[in-house]
Amino acid sequence: MSLERAELRRMERAAREILSNGQYDWKLREALAIEAAGTLAPYLGDVGRNLDKEGNEDSVAFMKYLQLFYLNYGREMMTGYKELVAQILKYRPNPFRGMPRFEREVYDIPDIQLREVRPGFFALNALGSHFSLSAECRSSKWFIKSFRGEFSASVAGIDCEGTRQQIADYCLLLLRREQTNEVRSAALRKVYRTVTGKDGSYNHLLKERLAEGRFGAETEWVLSCVSSDSPELALEAMEAIEIVAPGLEEEVRRAASRIVLDRTIRADLRTFALQLAAKHGAKDRLTLLAFCDVLDDDGPASDPESMPRFQEDYPFAERQAVRISKTVIEQQMKRSLNASKSIGDLVHDELKKSTGMDFGKEAAKWREWIRRN
Repeated sequence: MSLERAELRRMERAAREILSNGQYDWKLREALAIEAAGTLAPYLGDVGRNLDKEGNEDSVAFMKYLQLFYLNYGREMMTGYKELVAQILKYRPNPFRGMPRFEREVYDIPDIQLREVRPGFFALNALGSHFSLSAECRSSKWFIKSFRGEFSASVAGIDCEGTRQQIADYCLLLLRREQTNEVRSAALRKVYRTVTGKDGSYNHLLKERLAEGRFGAETEWVLSCVSSDSPELALEAMEAIEIVAPGLEEEVRRAASRIVLDRTIRADLRTFALQLAAKHGAKDRLTLLAFCDVLDDDGPASDPESMPRFQEDYPFAERQAVRISKTVIEQQMKRSLNASKSIGDLVHDELKKSTGMDFGKEAAKWREWIRRN
């Protein structure tokens, strides 16, 4: 399909305007290349073929970010492609012959800022890029092998607020999650080093943290993070506790409910905590009673404006990666089933699901039924 003339003319005018002002530099070059990639996306073969409006929006955002990644990590990406081709030529996979799984990844966090926003209270903002390339042969039930390859690209953003120790614990939990991945661990260790000045493997850093905090074991440390008043740290710890010490649902419920009840915490964190609390407390009386306390909360369940990336003082607000990711987040939230719902609406949904009853937003009736049943 040929490009529409209006699109071609718009691109040409934009290029002429940039070139004519005499201020053409790498930033303008980057912006022009990204804009061109987004304009071309709906017309590029399988990328934009037969897509609905939402599919076209996704393809535009993906092509913009992929172009940005090529501009910054083109050499690493080409190295990955060459290695994949070399492996295919070596094993020559076909319907009856496979090859080892191929995986290459780029995970880089070059921009890290730690700011003291008030005495003893800090904000960590780190921004990077992630690209992965993989290929493998899979056998069907008829033992015929099929070749499958895929790649993905995304923004790697890390944001946390709290005391320096809370942010250090948050970074250590991130490192714990990726400790078996050398590429990601190397990038996360750099973030941890910025916060604490220390470096090493997860096990080494954990040993130091346990000694400093006088914790008897990793479980004890993670549980202390679960009860933290830093929402980002508490949520990261709640995800970790299920792996570190499964069976501690009560601690997860209690911490998640605390976040849900705090109306000063931003919407995305409260919504995530609500989902965790409901997952572990569908039949727990105290959790359901806590939900009743926020039935009247008409604050939005999804509010991108409350996220760090959308704040005016976000240190990387002018980066192309941030602009693209903000568009994607807004699109996803608009399509979400919860797009028009409030925190109170989500709580009402969970109460109905857990009890099989429906008393609307009448908290007193819900409390009475929960206490009796």
